[in-house]
Amino acid sequence: MKILSSARLESSFAWQEFVAITAEALSSLSGLALLPTSDLEAFTPTLATEISLDATDEGAEVRMVFEIEESSMRNLGCAVFGETPTAEMQRDMLREVANTAAGAMVRRFLDQAIDTAMGLPMTLSVAQAKRDVEMMPSHACVSIR
Repeated sequence: MKILSSARLESSFAWQEFVAITAEALSSLSGLALLPTSDLEAFTPTLATEISLDATDEGAEVRMVFEIEESSMRNLGCAVFGETPTAEMQRDMLREVANTAAGAMVRRFLDQAIDTAMGLPMTLSVAQAKRDVEMMPSHACVSIR
């Protein structure tokens, strides 16, 4: 599928409020108070995932990329699973983070009469995630700390 940018998606309130909407959805998932931040000094992500949203009426696709540090993944995993997560549990958890956040975005887009469909989350290396973000005309990246 050709990846297109969508001015309607990008100008929507939902897209402009992506980080806040995502933080709210993930706080509900984990029971933790997650706050959006732009302070990424000394941030070293160790795991990444991405999920696509297709605007079905417009033939456009945007991707949401999520990165997380190992210590944050352990803390998030402990909050959700009640134990220190294994490597497989961490990958599953980050994919669930992507699903939860994408679902919240789909609901917000629908509030604005923008019909969207979610793809499946894919686990990426951090290097792959950075390449995808650089290549995508429409993307949003959330770093979980």
